[in-house]
Amino acid sequence: MPLLVADSVSLTENLGGFEFTVYWLLDSLAKNDEVFQKNFAEKTIAKIRANDISANKGFFSSVLKIELIFHDKTRYTTILKVPGTKSSNEIKTTDEVKKFTLEENSLADSLIIMHDTECEFYETVAHLIPQIVPKVHKSKRWIKGVHLGCLHMENLSVRGKNFSYFDALTAPQFKNVINWLAYFHSKLLTTNTWQGKFTKQQKIFSEMKDMYKTGVDRSLAIAKTGKEKFRSLMNDKRVKKILYNQEFINYAFFDSYREFKLPMLLVHSDLWSSNIMFKVDEDGDVKDELAALLDWQCAHEGNFLFDFARLMICSLDGDTRREMEETVFDFYVTRLNKYLIQNGGKQVTFTSADVKRTYECMFLAHFGYGIFMFSEIFTRRKKNLGKNKLDSARMDKCTLRNIHILEDVVKLLESGKFNKWL
Repeated sequence: MPLLVADSVSLTENLGGFEFTVYWLLDSLAKNDEVFQKNFAEKTIAKIRANDISANKGFFSSVLKIELIFHDKTRYTTILKVPGTKSSNEIKTTDEVKKFTLEENSLADSLIIMHDTECEFYETVAHLIPQIVPKVHKSKRWIKGVHLGCLHMENLSVRGKNFSYFDALTAPQFKNVINWLAYFHSKLLTTNTWQGKFTKQQKIFSEMKDMYKTGVDRSLAIAKTGKEKFRSLMNDKRVKKILYNQEFINYAFFDSYREFKLPMLLVHSDLWSSNIMFKVDEDGDVKDELAALLDWQCAHEGNFLFDFARLMICSLDGDTRREMEETVFDFYVTRLNKYLIQNGGKQVTFTSADVKRTYECMFLAHFGYGIFMFSEIFTRRKKNLGKNKLDSARMDKCTLRNIHILEDVVKLLESGKFNKWL
C-alpha cells in the first residue's frame, strides 16, 4: 500500500547509521505490520527518529527504537535489531569478547551464526509460543560481504518491562517463567520440526573457565561489603577445582541430562532478567505475568536445565533461589505433564528428582558465570560506586547473591555426589 510521507522525510536516509533506509522500514511496515496497517497507514508521516537503546547493554547487537511522528501528532514506534554492530565494535578488542566465539570461528562469523540462529527461531519455532515472543515483521539473514542482517519487530516496551542484573525476580515471576518453559517444552516434545536446526552453538557457554578467572579476580577487586566472606569461599580448594574443571563442565552440559533420562530440547541459553519482559499495569508498574522472552540468538539443542541454572544463578537472590530449589522441579514436571496431555502427548517418564539432579550439575558447572556477570556489570559502574549510594547498595546486594551461591556450591560439594570430580 502507498504511504503518505512529508517532503521533509528522506526515504534514502540510513537508520541509525546502518544500511537500512527509511524506505526499507516503511515498506516492511506497510507489508507486514498489521497494527500499523490498521491504525496508521492512511496518516501522513511528518518525521522519523531512530534511537539506539542498546548502548552499554548489548554486546553483540544494536537495537534501534524507531519513532514515526504523524501530522496529527500521533506516534508509532517499532524496533530494528541489527547484529554485529556499533555496540560490538566498541568492545571487540577486549579479551572477554575475543574469547566469546563459537569454537574456531572469528567474532564476526560467530555473530553471523548468532543472528542466523535467531532468524531461524522466529521463522520456524516462534509460532509454537506466540503468546511470549515478540512479533517479528521481517527477518533478513546476514550475508558477509554482501549485506547486514536484521530483525524488524514490534516494540514490546508499550506493554512490558525487563529488569537489570541487580533487579532480582520474585518467586511468582520466576514460577511464571518456568510455567511457560514447561508449556514450550510440551510443544517441542510433540513436534520434531525444530530438531537438527539449532546445532551450531551447543558449546557456546561451556568453555568459559578463562573468563571465570577474570570474573573472580575483578569481583574480589571491587567488592566491599562481604568481601572477606566472598574471598574465603572462593579460596576453597574444592570450589576452585570444580569451577575450572573442564571435564566436569562438559559432563554437566552434554551428559548429565542423558544420564538422568531427560530429553534434548531447545535451550534459550541466555535466560536472565534482562532478556525477560513482564507485563505492566495501567500505572506502568511491573506485574508477575510474563510478556515475552527475548534474544534467542544463542538458542541450541541441548540440556534444558541450563536455562533453569542460568536464570536462578543470575536473577534470583539467595533466599528466593533456595526456596524455589525446594519446589520448582515438582512444579515444572506437573505443569509439563498437564500441557503434554492438552497437546495430545504422553506424560514424561522422568521425575522431578531427575530434573533436580541435572540442575545441580548445571548449577556447579555454571555458577562462575554469575560471578563473571557481577564483575562485568559493576566494573563498568566502578567510577560511580563511591559517589552513588544506590549503585553501592546494589553491588552489596549482588555480592551477597554470589556469597549465597558459593555457600551452596560448597554444600553440594560436601554432599558426596560429586566426589569423582574433586
